[in-house]
Amino acid sequence: MVAPPLGPAAPMEILLVGDGTATMSDPLAGVVPGPVAVVDMYDVAATLDADRHAAIVITGGVDQEHLWTARATIERYLGDGGVVMFCGHLLRPWLPGCSPFEPAPIRSMHDYDVRFVTPHPIYDGIEPAHLTSSRGVAGFFARGSHAPPPGAAVLAELAGGQADHLRRSPARRRHGAGPRRLQPAARR
Repeated sequence: MVAPPLGPAAPMEILLVGDGTATMSDPLAGVVPGPVAVVDMYDVAATLDADRHAAIVITGGVDQEHLWTARATIERYLGDGGVVMFCGHLLRPWLPGCSPFEPAPIRSMHDYDVRFVTPHPIYDGIEPAHLTSSRGVAGFFARGSHAPPPGAAVLAELAGGQADHLRRSPARRRHGAGPRRLQPAARR
């Protein structure tokens, strides 16, 4: 008897971890390929699975004190090759390898100017000026940064040198994926 051929593996999900204050009904639909699962921040430790979730996106308003208690789970997920994208200011060291937010010294509007340091596809088709201001108001890209950890590739920075960077984790590569950990500079 011959076993039936296996079909293609189910696509891995993006796990969106929310703070419960906004409507979280699949806001990444059409933005990212594949399915998106939405989970409350208090359920992340019980839900997170590197074999099921290609990445987790964590909104900025989450309870970082709670994520501090789940840091071992998050560290295991990263060690298994997972990707974490946190969209906020890190107040506690719950995200392994990441430092707290450091506000940039701003003396003029030009201190918000963005410049690309290292070419990367994440910025393909984007001009630094488009990230610097919107409708004449600057500071939406970043108002500071997190110090790049050892091994980080700095992609873009503010005029004063505060960096937006992509950290390459030593974790094993899975599914032909690219860099392991994305830690953008804080955005408002």
